[in-house]
Amino acid sequence: MKDVLAISCGIDASKFANDTPTTNHEPRILFLGRLDYEKHIHNLLKAVALLPKSLNTQVEIVGDGGEKKTLEALAKELGIDHQVKFLGHITEEELPLAYERATLFAMPSIAELQSIATMEAMASGRPVVAANAMALPHLVHDGDNGYLFEPDNVQEFAQKLEQVLTADQKELDRLSENSLYLIQSHDIERTIIIFEGLYRGDAESDRTSDDNQASYSRVIGVLPESMQKRVLEFRQRARALREAASERSEDLREEVRDRLEDLRDEVVERTKAVNTKVKETAKNTAQRAKKVVRDATDRLKNDEE
Repeated sequence: MKDVLAISCGIDASKFANDTPTTNHEPRILFLGRLDYEKHIHNLLKAVALLPKSLNTQVEIVGDGGEKKTLEALAKELGIDHQVKFLGHITEEELPLAYERATLFAMPSIAELQSIATMEAMASGRPVVAANAMALPHLVHDGDNGYLFEPDNVQEFAQKLEQVLTADQKELDRLSENSLYLIQSHDIERTIIIFEGLYRGDAESDRTSDDNQASYSRVIGVLPESMQKRVLEFRQRARALREAASERSEDLREEVRDRLEDLRDEVVERTKAVNTKVKETAKNTAQRAKKVVRDATDRLKNDEE
């Protein structure tokens, strides 16, 4: 459409940077999102049931929703309930670790406008197997950083999953590098630069997302050495940011713990002071009451005399 700029919402890729290579020694598929029908998680379970039993593939499903009980029942019906873990909601700290554990990320949804979870998986350097629907083909380049399957084609879905789960390490490294390469176009820093350019009124050519350039859609295959170096630098920079954020977070937690300790000590001291004051007041009140009683008694005696 003329005069319409498509700009990625962007993610903080540094939050998901890690040094853990993608491996399939212990095959693990991750899905993260709402457990609702349009996510087509039932197709993921059906596809996993078609995988060779010898792979012993594990599945982690993160999130909650109205389909959870139905999906749990389906996993049991398919005989794969021992392979599937429904983890529910997880913390922000646990989120990067979930991606890091995975061999691949699966997104069978047919209703993704721009899948944040898919971008997070790419920032973690993980291959993605996704439905060829809505925005997903813009993120997952078939054969480059993962594979696409036609929605509801469970057989094809299973084949694409198996293709990653049985790939050799060289192929896994290639898929991983390409995910990291492509996610750079969706890094939040890039999105901020574009919006700032729009507000400044920069030329249109300077204010469009990298993912709208023709080069973004080209087949990657194996990244050239210069691009591999760029990906490595991106990963190192992102990892450094994540480590710095983690250290800062720990410092803040330490500050909060120290402050709470100080507050607790202060409360204890004030409580002691209040208790002492209450005891003194009670003692003084009792003494005054006794004096009043004595004085009243003395007056009565005097009156009788």
